[in-house]
Amino acid sequence: MYKFITLGLAYKKSTTFVGVLLLACLLPGLANGASYFLSPGAGTYDVGETVSVGIYVASKDSAVNAVSGSLTFPEDLVQVVSLSKNQSIVSLWVQEPTYSNTAGTIQFEGIALNPGYTGSQGKVLTVTLRIKGAGKADIRFANGSILANDGLGTELLTASEGGSFTLVQEQPQIEREVTEDTSVPEVVSDIASATVGVTSLTHPHDEWVSRTSGTFLFSFEPEVSALRLLLDTEPTSQPTVIYTPPIASRDISDIPEGVSYLHVQAKDTTGWGKVTHHMIRVDTQPPQQPKVALIPQKGVDTGNAIFTIDGIDQTDEVQFEVQVDAEVQEKLEGGLHHVYVTPVLSDGSHTLTVTAIDRAGNRNATTVSFTTVATSAGEVDKEVTVQENPWYTSGTMAITVLSVVIPFMALILVLVGILIAGYRMYKKYTRGVSKEVIEAKQLAHNAFAILKSDLQEDIVVLEKANKKRKLTKEEAKILKRLKLNIDQAESVIDREIDDIAKVPKGPFA
Repeated sequence: MYKFITLGLAYKKSTTFVGVLLLACLLPGLANGASYFLSPGAGTYDVGETVSVGIYVASKDSAVNAVSGSLTFPEDLVQVVSLSKNQSIVSLWVQEPTYSNTAGTIQFEGIALNPGYTGSQGKVLTVTLRIKGAGKADIRFANGSILANDGLGTELLTASEGGSFTLVQEQPQIEREVTEDTSVPEVVSDIASATVGVTSLTHPHDEWVSRTSGTFLFSFEPEVSALRLLLDTEPTSQPTVIYTPPIASRDISDIPEGVSYLHVQAKDTTGWGKVTHHMIRVDTQPPQQPKVALIPQKGVDTGNAIFTIDGIDQTDEVQFEVQVDAEVQEKLEGGLHHVYVTPVLSDGSHTLTVTAIDRAGNRNATTVSFTTVATSAGEVDKEVTVQENPWYTSGTMAITVLSVVIPFMALILVLVGILIAGYRMYKKYTRGVSKEVIEAKQLAHNAFAILKSDLQEDIVVLEKANKKRKLTKEEAKILKRLKLNIDQAESVIDREIDDIAKVPKGPFA
């Protein structure tokens, strides 16, 4: 009996351990899942109306590298008007998104370059649909894939949530009377209490967007019996188009570029209330293509490259997104002129892509190629056919010259010291200053004159560079040291040779 109990307990422990082990293996897969969904995923729309539906990916725990999928829709109820890639997380499309209104399908496949996408609402595409008939329209994911940015292409897709829309015939026009009010009051009555709120997902108040059509929602009290609307470019206009009964939303197309205003006013038993002015900002034009120029670095082993980035004739706010070899590095804000230093790069060909992004999200990019090649001396020579910076070139030339001149000057000073010491020994044996002393003095002066002339040329180079640009701390230190060393060396040589000449002649001279 005791043996049976022992075996039973052992079996129970082993099965528990196996269950825990299996759960531990499954939990990472559950935690790192990703999904597709549509937004909006439901709603009621009138026949003839257009609606924009976004295809989104959610992956909170793992970075997404690639997405692909196919959707189906009832072609007898809705038709695709367009597919928009604006503000998509996909930066490289394996194939352009396509649709077929005959087959009722939408297909896409693209890559989110390193470091990929992580988040809960990453837009892949925006699908604009036109309602053809009344009924229930279900949009479903037929298949799909979401791959991880882990170097292995691990599949992350765990769920796909489509959408279901109710499509109805628009109410008869007689129920929504629209008239033009020719007697708009300039001043709102003090007793009027009706108010109306205006919101829009497509055109938020005072925010720049890149689309000329959108949907606007109106909120008001139940006592409101009519609304009055107007769209123009004046900030304080009085609306004139009356909707009776009041409408809850309004789709507006052909919104003009720039700043415009949607004026909305509500009416109740007390009269027309205060006008709400909703500001709309539209910019559909991409920014100017940025100008990118490499600053050459001859003989400087830094392992990276330096570029100047300039916005050309920009009239609005822009920021620059910088990519090296298709990998996003950073975003540059605050001005149209920047100097960008790449990370340390391996030898070979590379590309730099600079994308100008304006206030409405419009983009325009410039890509340049450059090559990093290690020379026999272990230096790095970066070249690309772009504009050079002469100020920077003169500075690097001065540094290169000084790196050779300073050791050479030290060697000459050592030789001069040896010459002086040898001459003193000669004086000890000859007991006086002879003709050879005078010749040695002249030789020392000539040698130092040549050295001084060379160093003066280097000093002139640095001083000219200082007029064109501010010297670096190291260059300024070198310039100061050169001038000081020349003065000290000349003083030492003159003093030492004068000492030789002052030695009294011996009795055998």
